[in-house]
Amino acid sequence: AFPAAGEWQYPPEADRHLGASYTPPTLAGDVLYAVTYKEGNSNQGKLRALSATSGVLLWEFTAADLVSQPTVRDGLVYVGSSDAQAYALDAATGQVRWKFKTGHKVWATVALDDSRSAYVASLDHKLYALNAADGAVQWTFPTGGALASAPAIDRSTLFFGSADGRLYAVNARSGEKQWELNFGAWLWATPLLNKGILYAGSLDGQVVAVDASSGKQVWEQSYRTDGPVSAAPLMVGDILVIAAQSGKVYGLDPATGRLRWNYVADPAGQIFSSPAADAQSIYLAPGNQRLIALDGARGQPTWVYRTEG
Repeated sequence: AFPAAGEWQYPPEADRHLGASYTPPTLAGDVLYAVTYKEGNSNQGKLRALSATSGVLLWEFTAADLVSQPTVRDGLVYVGSSDAQAYALDAATGQVRWKFKTGHKVWATVALDDSRSAYVASLDHKLYALNAADGAVQWTFPTGGALASAPAIDRSTLFFGSADGRLYAVNARSGEKQWELNFGAWLWATPLLNKGILYAGSLDGQVVAVDASSGKQVWEQSYRTDGPVSAAPLMVGDILVIAAQSGKVYGLDPATGRLRWNYVADPAGQIFSSPAADAQSIYLAPGNQRLIALDGARGQPTWVYRTEG
């Protein structure tokens, strides 16, 4: 029976369900912050704070459809909403401390750096740098397309893709462009930065490796998957892991882009969300009602858990 000893589920009633969720929850201390896209027949989602040990609801916040994963720091929870706003909420109470209006939906996670700035990527084609404490605008960087994911941050540089088919490097303090590289297809997910190299996947199935300081491509040629890539790349050991919407997962050599292994979801199921990983394993949730753990070195399943949806 579920839940078993030491486990919990929310809602606790077996016949009650929340709306769909497209992003993982965020754990901060002993509190879990989780969003739902929309609930029931409404166009509103909810951000909930739950006890990580018991699953008891501490508070909930209602906004338009929620896709953005919560970010937590210094007593605040940051989340983007489909009402075109980014919110900063009191982590203990859920009360709004500030909100910032963009020109379109905010699906991206709000990114935070070490200088107390918050970065909001919007479908209005712009990246905003805000004061994390009060939401005041520091600078705005326009692109030629929608931004659906948060930038990767390396000290004073932000790296992010746009629907205009370009990968950008922008100075985090001034908002000045350092370089851009045109790939001709939307780089949907946050790129992975590892040992000075950026790895990114695009909606035309292209996987690229780029020198973070110069913007020059590292591999002789891009790797091509058999479907769009909307999941963020992962590094597991010495393997670069790419999950395509087709349901296939690729293990690549990060130095050359050559294929080490591949795994196909069985039964077939598309992969839209980013897998998670630890030092040895990859965890993915295809659209086949399964949570799957793969061995990172070989790409073989180590266990499979059947879900209810």
